[in-house]
Amino acid sequence: MVCFICGHNLPFTIVDHVVNLCKAMFPDSDIAQAMCMKKTKCTELTKVLGMCMTNDLASRLRENKVSLIIDESTDISTMKCLTIVVKFFHKDMKTFKTGTLQLINMYDENDEMVGSTGENLFRLIMNTLQSYNIPLENFVGFAADGAANIMGGNNSISSSFREEFPGIAIFKCICHSVHLCASEAVKYLPRHCEDLVRNIYTHFAHSAKRKHELKLAQTFLDLKPHKILHPCATRWLSLHAAVERVVEQWSALKLYFSKIEAQQRLKSIEFIVQNLRDPSVFLYLNFLNFILPKFSRLNLMFQQDAPTIHLLHEHIIQLCKTLLRYFCCSDVVDKVDLVAFDPSLAVNHMPLHHIYLGSEVHGLLQMDEYT
Repeated sequence: MVCFICGHNLPFTIVDHVVNLCKAMFPDSDIAQAMCMKKTKCTELTKVLGMCMTNDLASRLRENKVSLIIDESTDISTMKCLTIVVKFFHKDMKTFKTGTLQLINMYDENDEMVGSTGENLFRLIMNTLQSYNIPLENFVGFAADGAANIMGGNNSISSSFREEFPGIAIFKCICHSVHLCASEAVKYLPRHCEDLVRNIYTHFAHSAKRKHELKLAQTFLDLKPHKILHPCATRWLSLHAAVERVVEQWSALKLYFSKIEAQQRLKSIEFIVQNLRDPSVFLYLNFLNFILPKFSRLNLMFQQDAPTIHLLHEHIIQLCKTLLRYFCCSDVVDKVDLVAFDPSLAVNHMPLHHIYLGSEVHGLLQMDEYT
């Protein structure tokens, strides 16, 4: 859990954290040091502190140019929210600062117009800016992911912004675009490869007994007792971490599921065992384990604390050339302009037995079991 007041991880309950925070703010006050509170008082206190911080943020936005960043999220109670984050120049600190302006329930029962349509989201954003009396002429930039209701050509937030604020700078999240590229490419591989990774995680996710039995198999095979990771559909390239863990624990998983196959006659376990015994599935997963980190490293370039804009162009060019050399003739890739190069043309492709799929895959293909 993260405190929305100070931004630190909470090792205790929210009540304990707020009390400790107040004591730290006033170390010379006997009253503050003796302070204690329970849930109701703490809730009201956090609301007041939150309103004070939001009002202070809004007052700064009235005096500075501001860019908006939005995202949709669903909390543990399944309430879908629209998060509005602002970025502006802090004159006192002489640096750019980012802050959360508002968290809006997109399905408010008191609101006649609900949902995640572009029209409704645009209305919620404009209402938020107007409620804090932020001059619309201060609004200069907008960034979000590439969902159709946000970045689509018609009836989206971005199209509404272009009509309302001509000349506004609109940026689609590049990390999200890279994730979509990798996701679309993975779809050309057999579906059961990704399903296997997800089904293995689901089998162990909520059972301490199953995790313990897998740990015994890992210990028997002298493998590190690592947990099976979740390939989350909404997390950028999380599939790689999950695939890497399954490949690492392949022998332990085969031993575990072979042992319980006769005991638990379930379709899900039959599916897992069948794919664990399929040599082609192991080859596909090793290929994913080889290729997906290249996209992950590109995403990390956009998430650095220090400026990397001067490095990105060269990094992307080198990544494109590296990927093309795996299946296209290298002499063609090195000589031609990448903008004019068409990687889908068969004339540019290498023979199938020359395509590079990673050292692990090529090593496995030398074994009789995988030929």
